[in-house]
Amino acid sequence: MTHASSQPTEAVLARHRCIGDDGTRLIVLELRHALHQQTSAGPRTYPGARHWALETGEGVRVIDRRIFEVLATGELLLLVEP
Repeated sequence: MTHASSQPTEAVLARHRCIGDDGTRLIVLELRHALHQQTSAGPRTYPGARHWALETGEGVRVIDRRIFEVLATGELLLLVEP
């Protein structure tokens, strides 16, 4: 049985250095939602969905392992690290 204290968080799993269509350097964050709850058996963390965004908060979609797309603009970002 869970108690009422639950704390949703968002953790940064990775930072990916990318370059945009116009040569701008950007950082894409790989994020994961999580819910932290105190239960009768002790504290528990429930990992949630992963998602990607720019440091500014704009949503990003993964095209493949080296290419991302900014959702609002359609700009393609190329990963510049191995």
